[in-house]
Amino acid sequence: MATTYALFRPAIRHTRTNSEQLSATRFYSPALDGLRFLAAFSVIVHHAPAVFGLSWLKGIGWAGVDLFLCISSFLLTRLLLAEHDRLGSISLRKFYIRRALRIWPLYFAVATLACAATAILKGDPRMAAGWWLSHLTFSNNLFRALLGSSPIIATSHLWTISLEEQAYLVLPIVLTALLAYQVSINTLIRMVAAAVGLLLTIRFAIWLAGAPFDIVWVTPLRSDSFLVGTVLAFLTRRSTPQGGVFWLLPGFGLIALVPLLSDAHWWVYEIFGFTIVAVGCGMLVLATQASPAVSRVLSFKPLRYLGKISYGIYVFHVLALKVTEWLSTKLQFGAALTLIATVALTVAISVISYELFEKIFLRLKERFTVIASRPV
Repeated sequence: MATTYALFRPAIRHTRTNSEQLSATRFYSPALDGLRFLAAFSVIVHHAPAVFGLSWLKGIGWAGVDLFLCISSFLLTRLLLAEHDRLGSISLRKFYIRRALRIWPLYFAVATLACAATAILKGDPRMAAGWWLSHLTFSNNLFRALLGSSPIIATSHLWTISLEEQAYLVLPIVLTALLAYQVSINTLIRMVAAAVGLLLTIRFAIWLAGAPFDIVWVTPLRSDSFLVGTVLAFLTRRSTPQGGVFWLLPGFGLIALVPLLSDAHWWVYEIFGFTIVAVGCGMLVLATQASPAVSRVLSFKPLRYLGKISYGIYVFHVLALKVTEWLSTKLQFGAALTLIATVALTVAISVISYELFEKIFLRLKERFTVIASRPV
């Protein structure tokens, strides 16, 4: 594992000073907000009509979900590790309350309104109630795997929230165990490699059996990015990643490689695609930590704000897309204008949602914060 450690510069650790203890009370990387917006934008392009010059991004835009997962797992793991460094333990209760206050209010409000509207417009309250309960129990991704795309208005993409919540149900429990047993970095890397190997084997078995790819697409069988983000948080816990901007281009290159695999070798894409994307996403996250230049660009204030509201951008973009596509049929404007209008409408709705609704719960969330992150 010497080559792994060569990519990181160990921090000098002696007795913790007061300034070190104070710095351990906050972990905020503004560049991650900029990267989070790029992930949201790529998902919008993926779902929007094809625009000339952006076909490459449309083809791989779905990887924005994996980038979201990698960023979130990296950030949440770093915060939990800092909490353990400061207090010697992790509060599961406070972690779950923080997650609930960040995700649940907007998610449940949108899912409830969408299911109610669908029940009225489609005249099928039983079906709508079933899908509403899938959102309520965070099993929507399993419904998606079994029943296909959601018939609920503007919620076909929200299965990812269930996938994410399933991951974060497990995360603090696993971290508590790893820290209690003082698992070394070498052992952790082997454990993650074994977990990725297991995912690859299961995906290979699914391909051999001819099972629908949705079983992988919407379930924890695409958890490679989550694992990569978590292990990167451990690797950067007491060290600074080396390489600077070196991580950026290979990261984008690996992600861009995946659509080529889907065109030429579909079986390679189904089995290895998520692993390749996960490594690329990990490199992008490392670039924000290792390169001052990348950090400065992604920390640009408007990008930071868009990253701050990126949860709403993700939640509302399908609704905005349906509105702009309807307008495009009436006003006869093309795909490029549809994309621009979709982004503008999505951002407008997300700003209103964040400033007037989400902030209420984010301020409440601060009461359960141990290690501060992004300011509200």
